[in-house]
Amino acid sequence: MKIQKENIILFGSSIGDFIASGIFFSNIDYAGLISINGSSSFVTSESFFRELDMRTRLEEIELNILKLYDPKCKDFKTNAPILFSHGENNHISR
Repeated sequence: MKIQKENIILFGSSIGDFIASGIFFSNIDYAGLISINGSSSFVTSESFFRELDMRTRLEEIELNILKLYDPKCKDFKTNAPILFSHGENNHISR
């Protein structure tokens, strides 16, 4: 199949949203993004889980590497539709 990126809307749920968001915000050619119960900030999420698991904070070099891929840290402009949806009862389990 030869489907043009301009005709593809990326979808991700939970951890899959990290992948979908990372791809979408790194490439302006996709038609849109649907995010269900996910996160589009690698740095924020990693920091949260490290604190939750009582691990050490991110080292500066780790933080800088994550920022290269973190959608929240990109200067991104698009006219493509983006839908973020998150429920009130989506609990984090270990």
